[in-house]
Amino acid sequence: MPSGFFGKAKITAVNTPTIIGGSVPAGTVMTLNLRITNPTGTNVKVKVYITNAANPVPADDLFTPQTTVIPSVPLEETAIILSPGERLFYEADTLGVIARVAGFGEPA
Repeated sequence: MPSGFFGKAKITAVNTPTIIGGSVPAGTVMTLNLRITNPTGTNVKVKVYITNAANPVPADDLFTPQTTVIPSVPLEETAIILSPGERLFYEADTLGVIARVAGFGEPA
């Protein structure tokens, strides 16, 4: 089963969902930890989505309303469960926001 590093991404377009890693393999359930870092000098609003669709919709949002990430204080979410075929996306209202995901997989 996959374990360790799952994916990382950097926001290159504001308010546009960006995938972190890829789809969870068939027959696998992933337990993931997410860390979003704000290297900018201002507060940033972020959204995080879990979906098996090509693009997330508002119902896929984990944080409603948007969550604010202040500079130099990472947002960390642990034990995020993804089922086979699901993917993790995030978006931010500012360029340069970084996300990293790690975790482990087990048979579904």
